[in-house]
Amino acid sequence: YEDGFDFLHDEEHRDDPHWREIHDRHGSAFLRVDDVLAWPEDVLQVMAWGEADRLREVNRRFAEAFPGRFTHHVVTNVAYRGAVFEAYALEGSKGAALRRLRELWGIPREAVLAIGDDMNDLDMLREAGLAIAMGNAVEEVRRAADRVTATNEDEGVAKALERWALDEIEGTGSGGDLRKDHNI
Repeated sequence: YEDGFDFLHDEEHRDDPHWREIHDRHGSAFLRVDDVLAWPEDVLQVMAWGEADRLREVNRRFAEAFPGRFTHHVVTNVAYRGAVFEAYALEGSKGAALRRLRELWGIPREAVLAIGDDMNDLDMLREAGLAIAMGNAVEEVRRAADRVTATNEDEGVAKALERWALDEIEGTGSGGDLRKDHNI
């Protein structure tokens, strides 16, 4: 953000390996405040790091407490130890942002390609004409995708763009039907 931080926290949890990993990786993006709940500006997202099973229970309880009011999920990204619980306003998701951009720029859904690997990408994939899952994507994302590309480590994004986006631009692709080709 313009003030140079992305995360507010009210206490340090140096003994927690999840906290330590995130803080060590993004330390300059953290701002220590006395009371997170008293923060005067809009909060865009609420996150918690921890063990996946514990956060799945948090997600379940959050859904019961706030039915239909927020987008929320548990991300089990391999880049972090454990998992991350995320909750944000319904219109704050990747899918809502993609939909808004499509509407502003007059781009039809069929002309949009989206690539994702975890639960926070699901609504974005559903908003695209061609949904591509990374080879290392969680199972629910793979099921929601039209295609599966290589993994992050095997340059899956580049391979997907070469196969399904650049070929279309260069006129060597599937003749405008992005869904025609098969998986990488």
